[in-house]
Amino acid sequence: MSSTEGPYGTCPRCGAPAAPEQEYCLECGLRLPSTRSRFGARRRWYAAPALWSLLALLVLAGLGTAVAVAVTRGEEEQTLTATAPPARAPAPSTTVPEPTTAPATTPPAPATPPPTTPVQERPIDWPDRDGYTVVLESIPTASSRQRALQTARRAMRQGLQDVGVLASSNYPSLQPGYYVVFAGIYDTTADAVEALPEAGDAGFEAYVRPVSR
Repeated sequence: MSSTEGPYGTCPRCGAPAAPEQEYCLECGLRLPSTRSRFGARRRWYAAPALWSLLALLVLAGLGTAVAVAVTRGEEEQTLTATAPPARAPAPSTTVPEPTTAPATTPPAPATPPPTTPVQERPIDWPDRDGYTVVLESIPTASSRQRALQTARRAMRQGLQDVGVLASSNYPSLQPGYYVVFAGIYDTTADAVEALPEAGDAGFEAYVRPVSR
């Protein structure tokens, strides 16, 4: 079989010559291979690298454009940041604070100690008058007067006032035969009754009696 790469070809069946643009063999009628298609395929084969190069250029161009846009945006942002006016610091307050005056503190008044009642030093005698008293204890005269005086001193230590000892036989209003330890000399029965709680707090079983001469 002759080569088809010259200006003319041959029929693969009968070997008759054929022109490059001839489709059928003039001798046997066989449809001849198209040289145009072979040449065109060869041209497309050789043209493929050029196509790839073109595509690569287009991709590079797109990437360059994207990079340029990104760089431009970054420069614009930097420009806007650099040209933005600086934030103003708040103006200092011109209000002068009013001086605060601490409230005047009044020192507390010193506590007044309760009045102290002077302790009676010794028992008294009944005065020359009639009145009422609080009887703290009645001690038979068969006992010594010293016992009555001891009771009177104990009452004075408890804070009772006008404490004394009398002999009941000298006073008609009292039953004779006793040393009477008393506390207080009052004008009325009511005044003497008011003094009973104080005598009870001192530990005595006290009661009120009139004393008359």
